[in-house]
Amino acid sequence: MKITIIGILFFLAACLAILRTVKKIQDENIGFRSGLIWILLWVGIGFFGMFPNILNAAMQFAQMGNRVLFVLVLAVLILLAIVFNQASNMENMNRNLKKLAREIAILNYKLEKKNKDTPSQDE
Repeated sequence: MKITIIGILFFLAACLAILRTVKKIQDENIGFRSGLIWILLWVGIGFFGMFPNILNAAMQFAQMGNRVLFVLVLAVLILLAIVFNQASNMENMNRNLKKLAREIAILNYKLEKKNKDTPSQDE
């Protein structure tokens, strides 16, 4: 197994990114679930940067002859999964926002109706 300078750089960059992601989770800038996904991605980048032979084995298992093409296909699949997850989250937030707007409108209507029904003290 041959460790290269670029592999070490990828590993160090991944370690720094993991630390930054953990800090963002602690500061509540990102949610735990999103942070965990990013940490797993950075662990994968660091791991395959240090041990590219494992990537070669996965590439052969997938019956692909080009390492760059394999990494790009894998990255696109991961990005598609992230985009699908984000779209699902946005749809849920949209649904919750519509429900909240309806509930606020009903409460405002009830409050206005109550204010109209009670006589003011000036009368």
